[in-house]
Amino acid sequence: MFFVVDYLGTNGRSSGVTYGTSTTNQTFGLVAGGTTGNYGVQGWGGQNDFDSGTNGISPGWAVQSVVLSDDVLSQYLDGDLIDTDTHTFNTTLTQLVLGAHIGGLAEGEMNIAAVLIYDRALNAVERADVETYLTNKYLTDDGINDTPIAVGEILDAGIGVTTELDILGNDYDDAVLNGSAITILDGPDHGTIDSIDPVTGRVTYTHNGSSGSSDSFTYQLTDANGAVSDVATASLDIGTLPLSLDGFRDEAVVSRGDMTGGSPFFLPISMTFLPDNRMLLLSKDGEIRIVDPETGSNSIYMTINNIDSGQERGLLDITLDPDFENNGYFYLYYTPNNPENARIARFEHQENSGGLTSTGALNSEFTVWEDTDGYLACCHYGGGLDFGPDDKLWLTTSDKFQSTTPGEGAAGGNDIMLDPASSSGKIIRVNSDGTVPDGSDGWAANPWVDPNDGFNDYAWAYGLRNPFRARWDAEYGHFYIGEVGGNQQLIAHDDIHTSSLNQAGAFYGWPFYEGTPNTYVNGGASPEDPNDYPLPDNDLADAAAGDFYSAPIFSIDHQGQSTSITGGEVYRGDMFPEEWDGVYFYGDYTNDFIKYLVLDDTGTQVLGNFDFKPSAQLPGTTNEIVSLTVGEDGALYYVMIASGEVRRITFDSNAAPEIVATSLTPLTGDLPLVVTFTASITDAEGDAMTYRLNFGDGTIVNDVVAVDGIISVQHTYTIDGRYNVSLSVSDPGHTVLSSAFQIEAGDVNFAPVITDEQSDVAIGGAGTTEITFTATANDPDNDAMNYVWHFGDGNSATGVVGPTGEVTASHTYATEGSFEAFLEVTDGTDTTFSSNIEIQVGISDQVPVTGGLVLLLQSDIKIGLAAGNTVSAWLDGSGSGNNLFAQGDPQLVANATPTGQAALAFDGADDLLERVNSTDTIFNLPTGNADRTIFFVVDYLDHEGVSAGVAYGDGVRNETFGLVSSWNNETLSVQGYGGSNDFDSGIEAASPGWLVQSVVLDDGAFNHYLNGGLIDSGSHTFNTDLQRLVLGEEIRGLGESQLEIAAVLIYDRALNESERVQVEDFLQKKYIADPNNIAPVAADDAVTFVEDTAIVGNVLADNGNGVDNDANGDTLSVSLLSDV
Repeated sequence: MFFVVDYLGTNGRSSGVTYGTSTTNQTFGLVAGGTTGNYGVQGWGGQNDFDSGTNGISPGWAVQSVVLSDDVLSQYLDGDLIDTDTHTFNTTLTQLVLGAHIGGLAEGEMNIAAVLIYDRALNAVERADVETYLTNKYLTDDGINDTPIAVGEILDAGIGVTTELDILGNDYDDAVLNGSAITILDGPDHGTIDSIDPVTGRVTYTHNGSSGSSDSFTYQLTDANGAVSDVATASLDIGTLPLSLDGFRDEAVVSRGDMTGGSPFFLPISMTFLPDNRMLLLSKDGEIRIVDPETGSNSIYMTINNIDSGQERGLLDITLDPDFENNGYFYLYYTPNNPENARIARFEHQENSGGLTSTGALNSEFTVWEDTDGYLACCHYGGGLDFGPDDKLWLTTSDKFQSTTPGEGAAGGNDIMLDPASSSGKIIRVNSDGTVPDGSDGWAANPWVDPNDGFNDYAWAYGLRNPFRARWDAEYGHFYIGEVGGNQQLIAHDDIHTSSLNQAGAFYGWPFYEGTPNTYVNGGASPEDPNDYPLPDNDLADAAAGDFYSAPIFSIDHQGQSTSITGGEVYRGDMFPEEWDGVYFYGDYTNDFIKYLVLDDTGTQVLGNFDFKPSAQLPGTTNEIVSLTVGEDGALYYVMIASGEVRRITFDSNAAPEIVATSLTPLTGDLPLVVTFTASITDAEGDAMTYRLNFGDGTIVNDVVAVDGIISVQHTYTIDGRYNVSLSVSDPGHTVLSSAFQIEAGDVNFAPVITDEQSDVAIGGAGTTEITFTATANDPDNDAMNYVWHFGDGNSATGVVGPTGEVTASHTYATEGSFEAFLEVTDGTDTTFSSNIEIQVGISDQVPVTGGLVLLLQSDIKIGLAAGNTVSAWLDGSGSGNNLFAQGDPQLVANATPTGQAALAFDGADDLLERVNSTDTIFNLPTGNADRTIFFVVDYLDHEGVSAGVAYGDGVRNETFGLVSSWNNETLSVQGYGGSNDFDSGIEAASPGWLVQSVVLDDGAFNHYLNGGLIDSGSHTFNTDLQRLVLGEEIRGLGESQLEIAAVLIYDRALNESERVQVEDFLQKKYIADPNNIAPVAADDAVTFVEDTAIVGNVLADNGNGVDNDANGDTLSVSLLSDV
């Protein structure tokens, strides 16, 4: 320990630099004062303190130091030995104090210039070198250049991997040291020195994989004036990497099929854990489940109705308040339907009867923060939400696909992540009460707080693309960010960035740079000059030093393939072996894996990147992984959104107890109601077990489970009400929960029931179309009911439910946009909400109907590019993860559609895009004869003798479903595959040019549409399989067609007429209709028919009611919509 200090007075107490605990022999430090005022070493108390006998008060500046080596204590003053002793210290780690008595009894008066503490005993040469450095830097200034001091390091490196080594960490010079100062003299023997960073001096070392636990090399430093240091040794501790996976196992926790009574299509997206390890599991559509991880039992915790869950929006992340056990606060990041601004909102937990009866209080919502930019595109709404060590909320926001970088597809992209006033592409830092961190509480202020007008006060850092997940690690002191990289697959990288309380104002590189190589990816497309922003280097930002570029600590090179990183967290659980402490886990949504990074002691240097799952010990993929979280039990939990599964990886041979059976009788009755609860419990290891039985009325029974595993408890209810009864059972390592029972004791109320909620067709612009909403409400108790129709735009209609139960309201929307209406009915005691009704007023700029959307391909966004405009992948924007991969070289063609949108061009030779179920699981597409809807925006150019377009299934009779141009007639067809399973409309496919082809299958009846007009209908029992999803090729592989495609939408349900028209209008406006075009006018025609006689008539001619015409002079065509 070295202490550069000028002691002026100590107020009668020992003070200086100390750490430990103010308890006998549990402190260590350098001090002066006490009763003598002498320099000394403090261990705390009598014989544990060592007075040097040399006065330390007012002799001026000095270097006080101490070396403890094998219990031998040596004290020095300005390099001279002033005392030696022998002692066994017992220092603990409670506090580190400068300038005051460690017990808080007094403060000393002193000036301090430097403190250095090493975790080893320096040898005599090293100690003298540091002493000389400190003396020259702080105590003398002779104007002479000082020789640099190379102290050497003991550093961690991985076996068989490449590691960056910071060998300058303990080296000194009176000028700045950098990589140009280092000369490697000898070694290493078991690896190679690949490079030395000229700026940071970090040495890149690659171990050769040989056995042995150490390596070393020697080096010298040469400063700018030619002075050369002594030779120093960098000693390398070669860890055993990768870490052993023996003893780990992967197990199911809960899946979509385990959930009843809520959303029919639960899309798990994130999770957190209550202090007792109950899971709060989020669904993208707004539902939250409380889950027992040991059994999978679950119930609805809370549902957000005001939510826009389309495309990549929805309920995205959750975190608990640091003081949750006292205040019950939890925080959600989600995108409401109204207003269209993403938000962080605070809610309150309600414990109720505990277990699975706990709920969130929806009416407790408090908006902490709102995004300022609105919903600008389909995708990139980001969202890693967590509390930092400063007890402030940290949120990563994405760029909403507004980048100008090639492959991003945003027409007119404005690089919003660079806009200082915007909240997109940023790290947001906000106090939990919604105020801006301004430094008044002692923590760092946000960098652009007022009076920086034009800057977003809540922004902490900027320049992020899609930082989908982020989590703090307090021990390393860093916020770990998983950022999904761009779509130029030959140069793109996914990055892991870090932030910290020392990186205010950091720039993370986007839209200019990606990856640890800082690859320039913008191609000059941005109107902004990259030289006007912090330029790339290879280290983290350091605001205090004026360094604002923050390079990633790790990146994944796309290497021509799509990747999509899912950031995880640093492992700090107590289940895995101790060598896993500090490991960072992450996943990949596209490539279906979990890997881990071994980090150095700073948490910012990667020692190795290794497979976790799949691996030999943990086989199987992690399809569409969107969240990784360490539970309170220490297991690693992960969420797979498309399959609707949550699984966990454990390291524990002890099994949890099993609740074999439970019963509660009776469930209803008059007061007093006597009930009996029974359960049967087993434990595989025969561990002793306890149980907690909560009857929901304030009565809780805690007891030991009998040896035979039988629990039987009787209870009497004496107050009218509905009660939830829950059981938890614990062994020494686990707690499991039963599903809750509901008791109806005495006279209880039954909630109203809502059915048949719907709206009429919404067509027309704002202020012109009145939309009528209807539903039916009834109350099992025949209580009087009141209703509120919420229209989704801030307006509502209220009234009393009449005797028929029909609840009707009409509303005219003042503005265009997407809205979600719902009905609220109350009987004065209980309140019921209907499901949301999607309303589109006017024609949307985004897909207006997203419920049930399981495939979304759009040509202006989420296109993976290889070289130039060659398409490598078309990424699914629905959230189902059905990304398609290219064969041949389909091209992205600009200005291809009549409205100037891009399209994917297939040459009819070998171009196609596909997803094959045997290698890349196809998720959520309807099979068998299930209801479905498909929209296909296409220009069929030449069918090349095969039936191709968009199809999925198997090339076997009746096991396909798709929209194609038929091989024999080149006409628009619905394909089931083979003879009577294909349905030809008779409408030519190629001559219309660009078109919207669509089909709705509803309970075995299909309607086939061209540009919104019905061209064919029929009934058929399809038997669709899920083997392959393909664009541009006949599904059996018989050949390819020449065509251009702009969009594909597949729903797992039959859209109603209102919804179908909304989507059709959206696609027509976006891809087909010339914005300057005026719709043609069709005049009615009167024709007289003679029975059994064919007639020929020109419906475009004037038949007495005027001539059909087109104001633009376009050629008119006629489609027959219905037969006579």
